[in-house]
Amino acid sequence: VSKTAFSPRFRWELLPGQSAARDALAKDLSLDPIAAQVLLNRDHDTLPKAKDHLDLSLRKLPDPKRLPDFGIAMEVMDEILKHKHPVLIHGDYDVDGTCGSVLLHALFERLDLPVSVFIPDRVGDGYSFSENSFQAIEKAQAKLVVAVDNGTTSFEPMKRLREMGIRTLVLDHHPPKEERPVCDALINPWTTVKDDNPVFPWFCGAGIAWLFAWGLLRHAHQDQELTEDTRRFLMDSMGLAAIATVADSMKLIGPNRSLVQHGLATIPQSSLPGLRALAHALGFDKKPPTATDVSFRIAPHLNAAGRMNQAALAFRVLATNQLREGVQLAEQLKEL
Repeated sequence: VSKTAFSPRFRWELLPGQSAARDALAKDLSLDPIAAQVLLNRDHDTLPKAKDHLDLSLRKLPDPKRLPDFGIAMEVMDEILKHKHPVLIHGDYDVDGTCGSVLLHALFERLDLPVSVFIPDRVGDGYSFSENSFQAIEKAQAKLVVAVDNGTTSFEPMKRLREMGIRTLVLDHHPPKEERPVCDALINPWTTVKDDNPVFPWFCGAGIAWLFAWGLLRHAHQDQELTEDTRRFLMDSMGLAAIATVADSMKLIGPNRSLVQHGLATIPQSSLPGLRALAHALGFDKKPPTATDVSFRIAPHLNAAGRMNQAALAFRVLATNQLREGVQLAEQLKEL
């Protein structure tokens, strides 16, 4: 038996303390000194910057009208809504793509549109569009395809859809390349980063879908005050965007902090039966999950479906309108 020397698992680099600045910040914000030092370590080193970081108001969310191509997307949606054309949502097999698909599915059902969803298989289809995608589009007789959490670099598929006479909206957060996809609207904040007043780019795909839903519902109401039922839908669907934000490892800064804080708080009593069923199955029926709970409990359950070639199951759990069915499907996720 030979002796083995084990190297340290982690090499810690400890930042120096800043006692004067730490204590002043702790006093001004009524924080524990440790929390104040963490803020300093993360460059929130002035009172205004620290207050802004700790501000979880929903007012920090950008107006959807600021999203790139938003106006064009509303023109497309006006046509689709006027003629009640069939829509296909093209998602992804991870948590972000699944939550974004569920959110948009609920939105379009709410607007009384015929809607179907295609979630690619991780192994059989791979990321973004495949031949199975086009078979699903043709089967649905879709006049509009909405890609969520994919599509920014789907150059050939988008060109093919244009040749088929199908309208396309891309709601994505992956960095674009120099080439732009041939789509009607590319709603991706990363396309604005070189602008004078860029949109916050660190939203996940479901976060972009939530902003799109908010903007579309306001547009459909002609910017009049939303009904209480519509506001409840937006708040509860924010729970899907919150889960996706954490699961996709988005930066928890700026608007994302507000979105996650408020979204997670809605989950135990959500009006979305599938989301509530999954939360209850995992023990979050009395208190909201934390970001850690999403990372190590909720997200792994949803990801298990895609990794076991059953990506559609995660969608079905979250999208069901029946609480009892949601509980049964959530148990299948737990088995996976």
